[in-house]
Amino acid sequence: MCATQTKCTSCRGGYYVVAVDTTTSNCVRCPTNCSTCNATNCKSCLTNFMLSGTACVACADKVVGCKTCNTGFCISCISSYYYISGSRTCSTCSEALARCVACSSASVCTTCASTSYLSGSVCVACTFANCITCTATSCTACVSNLYALNTVSGNVQCELCSYSLTGCVQCSSST
Repeated sequence: MCATQTKCTSCRGGYYVVAVDTTTSNCVRCPTNCSTCNATNCKSCLTNFMLSGTACVACADKVVGCKTCNTGFCISCISSYYYISGSRTCSTCSEALARCVACSSASVCTTCASTSYLSGSVCVACTFANCITCTATSCTACVSNLYALNTVSGNVQCELCSYSLTGCVQCSSST
């Protein structure tokens, strides 16, 4: 908004008014990642940035494990961390949750690393030879150069792809 042709009295978001002299003022861009400011300080930050003193820093730089923040508080966490709503912080999935890549609390895993499966709220290692993805009762995917073969008993075992398939990393039968 201008009071005269050369004197601005209000700027759009991300800018602030600076007096050049007694008859002239203009708008100057706020510092990086700052949504509102004055000549010396950021007052509020863009989404996913938080105020740290007078500047805006990335959420993850201020709150360990934070993925998304809004209005100065963490609201979601990166993988392998869970959100603590009371303190608006993130905490790592517990060491007790071995092979866990995503959790909802210190004791409840929601996603396991490959070569593991979720059993209740914990991850259990696959016990099938050469298996990279499994359930409690069977292998569902094999390591490179092997394929899943259904056995007579209904179980799956990993078998070697034919040596005649030069350069093959995945096959569906042994021939």
